Amino acid sequence: MVTKDYIGSDWLLLDNWSVLIKDAQGRGDDLLKMAERLIKDSDLPDVIIKTVRVVQGGLAGLFSKTKERDYLMVGNKDLEHYRMYIGARDYGNNLDVQWYLVKRERGLKKDKISEAIKAGMKDLRRGFVGMNLFEKQDLTAYVTAIHHSLLEAVEKLMTSLGQDFSKIDRKSKGFLGVS
Repeated sequence: MVTKDYIGSDWLLLDNWSVLIKDAQGRGDDLLKMAERLIKDSDLPDVIIKTVRVVQGGLAGLFSKTKERDYLMVGNKDLEHYRMYIGARDYGNNLDVQWYLVKRERGLKKDKISEAIKAGMKDLRRGFVGMNLFEKQDLTAYVTAIHHSLLEAVEKLMTSLGQDFSKIDRKSKGFLGVS
């Protein structure tokens, strides 16, 4: 059974990665199953994996043509305000594969703003504000491990299609910049 996950304005996008795999239409379910198996095989501590239907909340959801999409949600019990969503959907003859790291932020309080200013950060939405050293280390390890599992699944799919995985940009586009 697929549960619904509502993503509203209190969830901030911190990092993401994507690739478009040519001529891989219809292979999304296989890719997600492989990624899930690879994540589970990694035996990561405190990781939760489930399939969810993401519903876009707020004004973004109100004016969007697409109201919901299915993702593999990967969470970490120790980092409850962070989630990763892994998706694979047909886009023409291709397969659009991506992951997103989001953080739940219930408003910027004065203490968070002053903490960010003291840290010299220009963007208050940077994910590390208010985290201690161990939380930063755990978040980086968690995201990197999930990223590597998805990359391995993508590589296996592309190899089965006779495509060159070495040309794929492995680096994420956000504050972690994992590769």
